[in-house]
Amino acid sequence: DQYALFYWLKGSCLRGLKKMDRATSMFQVLLYPNLELPNRIVNVSQHAIAQDQLAVHERHAIPYSWVELGEMALESGDLAKAEECLNKAKSYKRYDWETLLSYRITGNLQKISKKRSENK
Repeated sequence: DQYALFYWLKGSCLRGLKKMDRATSMFQVLLYPNLELPNRIVNVSQHAIAQDQLAVHERHAIPYSWVELGEMALESGDLAKAEECLNKAKSYKRYDWETLLSYRITGNLQKISKKRSENK
């Protein structure tokens, strides 16, 4: 539990400091625990993790990490990766602050739809 919370918080802080590569690494340590250290930054679709593997009480760390990765992808213009991450986060249920995160997910998915329609 503390492991999951630590990496989520550290990644969130690094994202706030605009250290995107390091933030991504922190989220991926949490979401992809079997990756070797030099290969932490990978395509999201290469690996997946079950919600119950890492966090029992701090389940919010997993979907929140997916949202952080999705928002970073959205900021960098990678709409497909952003949508994939946000949909992974959306699939999680019964965790603390689920309603709050669902608003963030919905808002970001709407931004993706708007950007796609603008690009057509």
